[in-house]
Amino acid sequence: MLNFMLDSLEPFIDAISILQRFDHDTADLEGSPTMFSIIISLASSPPSLLALQIMPQFFSHFSCDQLHYVNVPIAEVATIISNMERDGFYSFVFFLLANQERIAFAFKRHSQQRRWDTRQLKSEPLEPKKVGEIDYSSFVSIDLEEFRSSVITLCAGRALVTITNSEISFDVPYINREIILSKEKRECIIGGFEEGEKVISEITLFPIKLLNSSRLKRLWIFKTNDSSVIILVAPTGLWQ
Repeated sequence: MLNFMLDSLEPFIDAISILQRFDHDTADLEGSPTMFSIIISLASSPPSLLALQIMPQFFSHFSCDQLHYVNVPIAEVATIISNMERDGFYSFVFFLLANQERIAFAFKRHSQQRRWDTRQLKSEPLEPKKVGEIDYSSFVSIDLEEFRSSVITLCAGRALVTITNSEISFDVPYINREIILSKEKRECIIGGFEEGEKVISEITLFPIKLLNSSRLKRLWIFKTNDSSVIILVAPTGLWQ
């Protein structure tokens, strides 16, 4: 079972509005006892996933007994919640029904209201997408304005990233363009990488729409435990 409750619709609308920038009709919902995620696959090279991850503390109630993974019409979800807020509803409960073939919402206008207005949408159970476990022991942190400027300068859809204990570089070999950010020059913060250690991976620079959000201040870059994938994390600062 997966269900959660929010006492205000606005924070959740703000959260999913970030994903709506990418004009996807569907998204994958992943629920676990420690996290709720909305995931979309980007049509980019290399193949990339964009995930909005929300911790249980964000919700006024959160319950999940095991890992659940379903595909849902996220555009319809956003429309329903926005319309209900416009019509004066202020709180809602989300349910993933037992067979995982439908999701349900229940809305009410005020705490004394006994009757809930409900909506249901189809969902489709899926196999979870695995991108590897994040290694939080090492990281790179970049001011978002600095990173946004670098993406604009590179003017490419993807870049080869190299991280050492002193710098991070973004290289686009086919147009002979490279940007290096140095820890010594305070252009970035690097922690946890040993001297002589080097991590190399290719990343997409496609989600520039995400980087234009005024909520985001810094970008954090982590590697997976096996160093095979680089993960970009942008805390949104959303809370109730």
